[in-house]
Amino acid sequence: MEPLWNLIRTLFATHRPRRVGGIDPRHVGRYAKADLLAELEGYVRRLDGALLETERYPRFRGLLQEMLDQESEQKVSALDRQLFFDFLWDLIRLAEADESPDASFWRQALWNLDGAARHAWALEVRDRTMTRNVLWSARERYLGARVIVRTHNYHAVKDPEAIARAAPEYGRQVQR
Repeated sequence: MEPLWNLIRTLFATHRPRRVGGIDPRHVGRYAKADLLAELEGYVRRLDGALLETERYPRFRGLLQEMLDQESEQKVSALDRQLFFDFLWDLIRLAEADESPDASFWRQALWNLDGAARHAWALEVRDRTMTRNVLWSARERYLGARVIVRTHNYHAVKDPEAIARAAPEYGRQVQR
C-alpha cells in the first residue's frame, strides 16, 4: 500500500491536484461512526422531518447504529431486516425526488447503506454495490474527468469458482 499512498501524495502536490474517492460501501471509518447518523437526520429533516417522528424510525436508527458499530457481527431478525429496508427505501424514494445540490450524494449514500446492510447481513457480496459506485462516480460525481479505479484482486476476479476452490474461506463468502 505504501507505493499507492506515495503516488497519492505526489498527485496532490501538483498545480492540478487529483481528487480521491472511495467505492467501498462499508461504513467502518471514523466519519461513519461519529457523524453519518446526525448528517443523515439533518438531510431527512430538511426534506420531510415527519419521517423522523414515525414509530419505525427509532428501530431503523438503532439497527443502522448497530450495523455501523458491529458490521457483520450484528444479528438481525428477518422482521428487523424488513423494517430496516422498508424505511431505508422510503428515504431513497424521498432522495430520488430531491433536486438540491447535494441530492446526488445522498442518493448514493443511501444506496450504499442498502449495499452495506446486504453485505453485513450476508444477503449480497459488496462487489455489486462497489460496481454501482464506480458507475455513479463516472456518471455523476466525476463526470467528464478521468477516473482511475484501484481494486483488491478479489473484487476484480473473473472466475469466482476458481477462487473458491483455491481459497475455500473466501469462496464461502463469495457464494453467500
